Amino acid sequence: MPADFMNVFSLRAAEASTPVVAASLRYIRGRDRVRLGQFYQSSPRLGTLRQFLMKTLWTPWRMEHVLGKTPNIGGCLFEPGTDAPADKDLLLLYRWELALVLLNRFPYANGHLLVAPVRHVSCITELSAEENSALMETVKEAAAILKKHLKPDGLNIGCNIGAAAGAGIADHLHYHIVPRWSGDHNFMTVLAEVRAIPEHIEATYDRLLSDFQALLEKPARREP
Repeated sequence: MPADFMNVFSLRAAEASTPVVAASLRYIRGRDRVRLGQFYQSSPRLGTLRQFLMKTLWTPWRMEHVLGKTPNIGGCLFEPGTDAPADKDLLLLYRWELALVLLNRFPYANGHLLVAPVRHVSCITELSAEENSALMETVKEAAAILKKHLKPDGLNIGCNIGAAAGAGIADHLHYHIVPRWSGDHNFMTVLAEVRAIPEHIEATYDRLLSDFQALLEKPARREP
């Protein structure tokens, strides 16, 4: 291992655990990273480097999956098999006759929403004029609720049509609404490919639910 390489990760700097060392370690790739790993494992005094070479993601809501407590949902994610206008277990925030809103269980950012038509269609060209209008209105309303509660600096809104275009669930059309904040692509995302979600997904659900359920009180959406 080159001497200048070792100077960067000296024992003194490692023990200090400075942010500079942490950021620098993210640049290590390939053979040098492996060789550094072998070096610090052979030297107990360099154990502090381990915290920088291991990615730790805090996702407590996945514990239900580990323990087998998550609901077994068959079929399409956007057709959960319940007539309820909301369901916390399914992260269903809102559903009326033509459209529904879910929290993404594996979010790109805090408050990542999925908006879909109730009818099972794969492309916007299959929507009726009424469905298209309802879907776009729901996207607009969902964006307004996110802006009210999460105060994002911006929003990514869009859909992928077809597996070739990146759709994870290609057979049911859906829009993504992703809140964005200035600086949310910090060094962790760029260098370590790690995103930080600052709020438990169930807390986000509780925060947004009442405003989504209030949409059902609009005259056109009330039950007859």
